[in-house]
Order: sequence, then C-alpha cells, then structure tokens
Amino acid sequence: MLELNNIVRDVERKFKLKCFSPEYEILVILYEFGSMQPGDVLRMHQSASSTFYSALKRLQDKGLVRSEREAGDRRLARYSITDPARELLNTKRDMIQAWAQQRAASEAAT
Repeated sequence: MLELNNIVRDVERKFKLKCFSPEYEILVILYEFGSMQPGDVLRMHQSASSTFYSALKRLQDKGLVRSEREAGDRRLARYSITDPARELLNTKRDMIQAWAQQRAASEAAT
C-alpha cells in the first residue's frame, strides 16, 4: 500500500492537486472519456456549477486542460487534457496496474 501512496503523492506533487479534489476528478473524467463539452463533464462530476467551472478554470491556468471551440458551432467549447498531463497520467496508470498485479500475485501465493 505504501507504493500506491507514493504514486498518488507523486501525481499530487506534479499537478499541484490533491487527489479526489474537484480538479483531480475533472481531470480523470477528461482522461477517461476524452474531449467533452463542459455540461457533459458537469453531469458526470455532479457538483455545483460554480465549483465545477472554478475547478475547470484552475486546471486551464495550470496548463492541464485546454479548451477548443466546436467547428460547427463556435459558441460551444470542448475541453480535453493536455498532452503533458496525459503522458504523466499514462505513466502513473501503468505504475498502479503493476502495483495491483504484484499485490494480486502476492495474495495468491499466500
């Protein structure tokens, strides 16, 4: 469990976010589902719109999320995570999967 804790702490340090904060949860949603309109992310996040939009703005300010206008309707925006954020999350996902596999193998051996 200590190794998993170290992985989570590293994510917190690199992104300057607390895991399970609104910002982190939005980042994970965009990581899992890709480019989305803010209303769709908000429905999945299930928070107050003021909390959501403030968190989304902080993610943009940190360079973790970008906004692009819809080609068909310039009034609509889509949000996605930036390439550096995706690369780090991919690495950490792989580390967590390896940790889980080691734990499962260890428990199966006992």
